[in-house]
Amino acid sequence: MYPKIFADYRQSSFQTQTTGAAGDQVWMTANPDTSIANVPRTIAVASAGLVVQYGDRFRMIGLDGTAKWEMPNDPGVPAFIADTVVYYRAANRFLQGVTFDKRTVLTDFTIPRCRDRGGVSMIQPRGNNRFLIQTFNMAPEMIVDSPPEPPDYNLMLMGPDGPLDRVWLNEFTGTALPGLVTGDDGRVVLLNTASQVTVFEAASGKAVDSFVIAKAGFQQASLDRRDRLIVSLYDDKAQPQAACYTLTGEMVWSCPLPPAERRAWRQPPAVDGDNRVAYIWGETLLLIADGTILWRREIPATRFVPYVTILGDNSLLLAAGNGLWHLDKDGGLLFETYLKPEVSITTPPVVDGSGRVYIGTTAGVHCFE
Repeated sequence: MYPKIFADYRQSSFQTQTTGAAGDQVWMTANPDTSIANVPRTIAVASAGLVVQYGDRFRMIGLDGTAKWEMPNDPGVPAFIADTVVYYRAANRFLQGVTFDKRTVLTDFTIPRCRDRGGVSMIQPRGNNRFLIQTFNMAPEMIVDSPPEPPDYNLMLMGPDGPLDRVWLNEFTGTALPGLVTGDDGRVVLLNTASQVTVFEAASGKAVDSFVIAKAGFQQASLDRRDRLIVSLYDDKAQPQAACYTLTGEMVWSCPLPPAERRAWRQPPAVDGDNRVAYIWGETLLLIADGTILWRREIPATRFVPYVTILGDNSLLLAAGNGLWHLDKDGGLLFETYLKPEVSITTPPVVDGSGRVYIGTTAGVHCFE
């Protein structure tokens, strides 16, 4: 099975079959940099240890909390993980691949259509030494005596041998979210800021469906377990809604959302094993099934994004501020634990096969059991 985008709920990276979780801290490894810009962003867990993404680097940490090695990466550009390989863009603007034991397996991969201040929003190995890549260029190029170019983004399937090793390339004007890949890896769904949804065949790059969802809030979007699109939007009365659409544009259900001072949290909806949607809206965690809110829980106000992780038994780990809560599938509290008041959680919680919980904070990486 090929990997999904590293640390993105839209690709189910933080859904696990582990069911156990407790609240005693085992160890904490301090951050290598004390600046807020370089706090942990995401954590991936494997048998060899943890890969922790910071603002300007990623670090390999053993399951005992020992920092093993780290590599610099282009600031602000996420790393991606596949099996035991981390793919990242280095300071020289090339894509690199390194294994968990620091063995280089890909070097100086040229990313086409990616200008100096552009970036990579998605990379997915597709077998046969091919990669599905999405790039973006937010900073317009300045050309003498010409107006600045608008931002653009690109979706492509290619190999590591440069432009001639390209299977297909699609170019677009504007901006878009990172692509969503369907459960069978066969289709890629792009959502742009013009509220347009386009579905492509991953093998050919051919657009097979396209539709517009008016007023959709695409900063919060994901695919459920039936490859249906979950988005936030506003109805004709400017009231917020969560909605579910098929990939042909048919609305399946919609659900009114409560008033919220903070709406645009970056975490997209997460989906449990019963296809219920865990949705953070403002300072409220909602669990929605087929358009009905089953339960809600208030979240403490925090300057960092609150996160929810779904476990294999459909229980949830909620992280917000300095608190970590384990909730059963009906919203009941199983345990809670708190860090020091001056410490804030900055990553989604992840769980390994033994039931240990890992989080990143403004202080470091913490392990609980």
